[in-house]
Amino acid sequence: MENFKESKSCLEKLLEVKVENKDIVHKINAEAALKLGALEYEAGHVNSAVTYLEKNFEMAREIKDKQYIDKAKINLGIAKAYASFEIFKSIVKNDEQAYLNWKIKRIMQGS
Repeated sequence: MENFKESKSCLEKLLEVKVENKDIVHKINAEAALKLGALEYEAGHVNSAVTYLEKNFEMAREIKDKQYIDKAKINLGIAKAYASFEIFKSIVKNDEQAYLNWKIKRIMQGS
């Protein structure tokens, strides 16, 4: 846990880096946001990971590197899908009636 806090603190400082060359700033900030997203994801803080990966995606668009943008989009999509799955799992485990209502609604929409 100590390494997590220390790593997070260092990476958050990188998000604040300002230099004259805007391209370098965007790249440094984007990489910091990506690493923070991965760190939070591995720690099980999925919503926080999504927030950082959204920042990474925004900064990737500033860099205007198509390959980097595509990677950022994929990472963000995976994190958002996992976050949605966690909500779904919680409903199935903890609220059987809500799950059944959801299932019936989906069946009725398909008819």
